[in-house]
Amino acid sequence: MVTILFGAGASFPFYKNHLSTQYFTQQVKLEDNWRRMLEIYNKYNADEYDIPEIEFVISLLNSSVCSCLNFEQLAEIVDKISSLGYDAIPCNNVFNRIAAYLNIQYPHRSQSQYIPFIFREIIANAILYSEENERVDDYDYLQKLQQDFLRNISDYNEKASVVSLNYDDCIPTSIDQLGCFEYCFDYNQGIYENMLDIKNFFAKTKVVYFPHGHLRFIFNDKENVSYEANIQMAEKQRWSGIHNHGTQVVTTTPFCYDFNTFITTGMTKDNALNNMPYAIYYQKLASDFLSSELVILVGYSFNDPHFNRLLKSFLHKNETNKVLIITKYQDPITLTDEYKDETNLIAKINFVFGSEWGVLVTSTGEILPTNKDAVKKINEEGFSEIFKNVFLYKNGYEEFLKEQDRILDEIN
Repeated sequence: MVTILFGAGASFPFYKNHLSTQYFTQQVKLEDNWRRMLEIYNKYNADEYDIPEIEFVISLLNSSVCSCLNFEQLAEIVDKISSLGYDAIPCNNVFNRIAAYLNIQYPHRSQSQYIPFIFREIIANAILYSEENERVDDYDYLQKLQQDFLRNISDYNEKASVVSLNYDDCIPTSIDQLGCFEYCFDYNQGIYENMLDIKNFFAKTKVVYFPHGHLRFIFNDKENVSYEANIQMAEKQRWSGIHNHGTQVVTTTPFCYDFNTFITTGMTKDNALNNMPYAIYYQKLASDFLSSELVILVGYSFNDPHFNRLLKSFLHKNETNKVLIITKYQDPITLTDEYKDETNLIAKINFVFGSEWGVLVTSTGEILPTNKDAVKKINEEGFSEIFKNVFLYKNGYEEFLKEQDRILDEIN
């Protein structure tokens, strides 16, 4: 079995503006984006519900306190403030008790539960704009190459899973064209349609799923996701349902209120794993990693502890298991210096998989890599086995797609 996990870097080649952490951070800070989302909110506010107070959020996000934070950190701050603004009754959760004990004076904010939803819709709208206006000129060509990649994995493996952590439509567009991987959103219950069919999902040998949510999702008031293949239609359904019980924007947890619904972000994504379909997705991912002989990580930053913990045992379970990591790594690789910086991608790879560094210390104290040939090969050709059974392609996903046959043949 093969499991392919697509991280943020997998989408970079397809859009003129990279859908990166930096880009989303810029978008959620822009005042114009908040005001535009509020206009959309008011459009669907037919019963004259109270209007969310966004001024304090705009001020907070652009304050010196938040100047060095990325959008996921900002989301966590917005979520926690909104949790307290939505309901500060101490007995309702632990966070409220802490706030009460510290005598944190935070007045009830009108419609605070919609602030995190608007935050996430700013991200969604940035992606929708990119889908409509920022696709690269050779988007169709790259889509064809990506489809070839997924088709090859499907054709040569009895079982395979495609896992995307991205909210954009890049991977689903390829999947829709291929038809060999299934979403399994064919369960209906009364007015709730197109929800994940759990039995069917686990029975299929080739599936695609989105553990961090997707723009095709509408989080309904059964604390589940309804699926809509057209991301523009899904967007309209989310907004039109916020006041008629079709869209849920907040869930309850023991610590505080949680606002991860159609997409999950922030520093505590684990909370979303208690809801559908994310609970099932996480169970499936753990099962897939245990069953796979090859895991392919495309554009994955190794910054998600809830996925890293599932990868830790992968190479130890079976000595023939292999990992292929596809990323854009521009610096020369030494395999002797990277461990000094724990934020370095090579260091994070080593930490997650528990690999041996493989270095030699000379009599003069010089540190040399055990496998000089591997270091030479990856710096010259962009591909090598950097640790035992850990293969790294450092020239980026776009270049990998162009020479995928050579790389996959070499691993196999």
